[in-house]
Amino acid sequence: MAREDSFREAFEDFIDDKLYQGARPATIRFYRSNVERFLRDTGITALDALTLQTIRRWLLDHKDLSPNSLATYDRCPRVVCTWLEKRG
Repeated sequence: MAREDSFREAFEDFIDDKLYQGARPATIRFYRSNVERFLRDTGITALDALTLQTIRRWLLDHKDLSPNSLATYDRCPRVVCTWLEKRG
């Protein structure tokens, strides 16, 4: 059974890794604000609830945004998920 806060813990590990790599404060704010929006909109708390289907549904819910905004919405979960996948 997944822990309730497992996604947030994994995301904080992601942020720590970005800080270790020298990410700028604006980059950290970008990830934090976009992940918070995603979590607020989807209600996801457990890591195993993060699925491609959930991300696609979330993006489809925002298809009325400009192409640039939608690309920004897409980029954040893509980068975080790639990082999570590489770390198992």
